[in-house]
Amino acid sequence: LNIKKGCYQKFTIEQEISLKALLFWLKKQAPDIFYFENVVSHDEISPDRKNDAGASLSMNIEQYRRFLKESFD
Repeated sequence: LNIKKGCYQKFTIEQEISLKALLFWLKKQAPDIFYFENVVSHDEISPDRKNDAGASLSMNIEQYRRFLKESFD
């Protein structure tokens, strides 16, 4: 990934809780079309142009997708 150390402001706990709540809500609203595998960061879509959220999350994006899948009820 295109993550440069020192370029990110960490998300607060409240921001990460809100992000997870939004993604879980989207999954519940459209389980047949919304997949956690499709949650991507700008870094993955356009690595030469944008690199956020990058290191702002408490884990990298691959770990975050796995976390979403494992913790969704």
